[in-house]
Amino acid sequence: MFNSIKDGFFKGIRQIKENPQLAYTILTAVIIFFAFLFVSNNFLLIAKDAQDRLVNVRIGAMHDVLVKFIPEKIERPDDLSEKMEDIAKNNETILDFRIVSIEDGQKKIISSINREEIGTLDRNNDFLYNLAIVKPDYSLTVEDFVDNERVFTTIRAITNKDNDVVGAIYTSQSLSQADKNIGRGIINGIITLIVILVVIMALFFRFAKVIDYTVLYRRLKEIDKMKDDFISMATHELRTPLTIVRGYVEFLKSSKNINEEDNKIIDNIDLHSKRLSLLIDDILLVPKIEQGKMDLVMEEFNPEKEIVETTESFSFIAKEKGLTITSCIQGSSTIVADKVKFRQVLVNIIGNSIKYTKKGKIEIKTSVDKDRLIIRISDTGIGMSAEEQKGLFQKFYRIRTKDTEDITGTGLGLWITLKLLEAMGGKLSVESIKGVGTHMILSFPVVENSIKN
Repeated sequence: MFNSIKDGFFKGIRQIKENPQLAYTILTAVIIFFAFLFVSNNFLLIAKDAQDRLVNVRIGAMHDVLVKFIPEKIERPDDLSEKMEDIAKNNETILDFRIVSIEDGQKKIISSINREEIGTLDRNNDFLYNLAIVKPDYSLTVEDFVDNERVFTTIRAITNKDNDVVGAIYTSQSLSQADKNIGRGIINGIITLIVILVVIMALFFRFAKVIDYTVLYRRLKEIDKMKDDFISMATHELRTPLTIVRGYVEFLKSSKNINEEDNKIIDNIDLHSKRLSLLIDDILLVPKIEQGKMDLVMEEFNPEKEIVETTESFSFIAKEKGLTITSCIQGSSTIVADKVKFRQVLVNIIGNSIKYTKKGKIEIKTSVDKDRLIIRISDTGIGMSAEEQKGLFQKFYRIRTKDTEDITGTGLGLWITLKLLEAMGGKLSVESIKGVGTHMILSFPVVENSIKN
């Protein structure tokens, strides 16, 4: 156990050295702790002094009242004792309450809450009685300790009409209850302080963690920027050889000395080079989207031509997979968008449909619903469950099942598509049933008075 405590201690020291915020936190907590103790101690001392003064003022006021009527009733000690007992009942702190007569130096108890001592001589408090005789117009109080408890003893002289001292009122009060209350206050204060310190420490540690997270976030941002810069550089470098490849493909296509079988090979090279070009475009577009620096050329146009041409551009790929792909323009109108980005959206979605459809067909239909152009791209592919649809538009998200394990992709296509649509004022939603197919629905606001049926 000792070794574990020792290891924990040294581990904490190392953490403090490695993280100055923890040192500042601990120092601040210590300062707050001692400052709170200092303020609390002063407050309790003031409260204790105020309480003592209150006790003295209260008992002094009682003595001032009693000395007014005691001379008249000094011949009736039983009445005095009853009155004193009533007073003692209403003041739980009173331990001893007696009235003595002073004659020829003798202090005889004539009335007391302890009736057994009535008629006896009080020989234990001569010093106090002598003080009262010297200062007959004041209540005098002294503090003492009895059985480790604080006791206030107050004495006041009783004078006759000639201002001669004929007796004295003697009262002793226990301050144990008051001291217990103060002690409880101290304990409650310490508990409150500990709770406050724990909260402060937790907040400071949290603050230190936030600072660490901030530093870490900055580092991650720097690394992310380095990654984006590297990807941007790499993709730009890929463009040069890709452009050369596509140039040779175009050259071969224009040649008249190529047989049909070689033409198929050239078409395949052309197809895959175009796919690689689109992939590079996607990768280059990611940092622009994240930084909000997309270059959009917004213009009014009827998208019918773009839809038909994009659909036809996939006919060869669809045919290679044994799929049919058709477009049906049931309603068209003018929209405001970037033509190039609009084509890219169509390419991404139609390409996905072909990629995830093993047999059947892909249909692209348009319609106008009130003031929006609806483009529905439907397929008879593998479909998606509701759970799989939740992450569909997240960056780098791909559905991992046995049906998709041989399908390649980056998981960027739909994320880019959604961002492009949102930037152009469009919307994208999905309807899909596992094993049945998927409908991707695009919608754009139409330009007023441009709807054609």
